[in-house]
Amino acid sequence: MNKIKSKINQIGENNFSKNVLRHKGLVVVEFSSKSSGACHMVAPIMKKTSEKYYNDVKFCKVDYDTYMELSEKYRVNELPSVVVFNNGRVVDMIKGIFSDKLIDNKIKILKRNNIIAEEKDNKM
Repeated sequence: MNKIKSKINQIGENNFSKNVLRHKGLVVVEFSSKSSGACHMVAPIMKKTSEKYYNDVKFCKVDYDTYMELSEKYRVNELPSVVVFNNGRVVDMIKGIFSDKLIDNKIKILKRNNIIAEEKDNKM
């Protein structure tokens, strides 16, 4: 039986730039807290989504309580919050509890838009 791959990198201020800002492509960053019930509710959704997009999208998690400066910098004022980056730039955000369909649709759209942008760049 093949194990489904999933990797959600735990990151903080010391490796945020390397894992998110300098990454080429989509990065989904979940800001969460161990003490938040809502964060525990979306954890299985994030795991399932990271398994689905394992080869295409990087997934990271930031502890809101430990890294308040990062949370403030990216305007995280509700938990959970997901900030989506593309080539180091914020391109989308989800605040509060969300469904697997919502995050899946957002990633599909962003991936499609990213592919279209890359094709345009290659034609120039």
